[in-house]
Amino acid sequence: MVRPDARTGVNWARTSIRTVRGPAAVSWSRIEGRLRLTVRVPVGSTADVHVPAGGRSAADAPQGAELLRTDPDFVVYRVPHGTWEFTGQA
Repeated sequence: MVRPDARTGVNWARTSIRTVRGPAAVSWSRIEGRLRLTVRVPVGSTADVHVPAGGRSAADAPQGAELLRTDPDFVVYRVPHGTWEFTGQA
C-alpha cells in the first residue's frame, strides 16, 4: 500500500526497499499546489495507491490503474507491476 502523507513543511519524500520480487519504490513531490506521486511495483506484485484528492476529478491516474474507491481524502487505485505516475492535491 502506498499512502503519502504530505504534511505542511515537507515538499518531497522518497524511499525504496528490496523485496524477494525486486525493488519497490515510491517518491512524491509538491509542485504548484499539486502532488506528483511515482510508484514502482515489483514483478508479480500489485499495489494499492492512495492519491491525495478530495474527489475523483481531482486525481489523475495513468491508463491501466484500476479505480477501487474514493475515500474522504484519497482516491484509491490498484496497479500491477511497473512504474506508475499519479497526480493529486497537495
